[in-house]
Amino acid sequence: MAKSVKDRVVLHALPTDEKILVTVGTIALRHGQLDNALKMVIQFLTGVDMIEVFDATARDSSRQLRDRVHKLARQHLGEGPALVRLQALLARAGRASEQRNKLIHAVWGSELDSGPVMLGDDHELRPVPSVVELQKLDHEIILILEGLIDARLEGFLLEASKKPARKPRAPS
Repeated sequence: MAKSVKDRVVLHALPTDEKILVTVGTIALRHGQLDNALKMVIQFLTGVDMIEVFDATARDSSRQLRDRVHKLARQHLGEGPALVRLQALLARAGRASEQRNKLIHAVWGSELDSGPVMLGDDHELRPVPSVVELQKLDHEIILILEGLIDARLEGFLLEASKKPARKPRAPS
């Protein structure tokens, strides 16, 4: 169980394990690629010039991008399998973003007589994740990224966009 920060002495220091630093940096950069893939889906669904999409979404958070993609997909694709598959990718992207945010927005440090720790928004100190745990997050982001790219270029989004949108069913 994590102890409160007031019960432990912490120095602000980066982890000394270079693999951890590299993997956290990779996750940060990969998350930017994920946001870009969401912008590309917005471009695909709207047909608006990419530069205009970049300008229109320049200050949008990952959550705002996911919400916008969801809204546009519902309008453009209508109810159906393509929307459900996209919603699944967006849900996974949301969970990955949440994990990434916990890493990036935590205060990383080191206890005097221990090892590297993180202080999260719950004000609890925890050990930093292992390289393997960090690599799992990076791999999950890669899978989501590839899923979005594939869906748009040759997969279910492309196929669904060729069909007329389905209207939502009237409540029974």
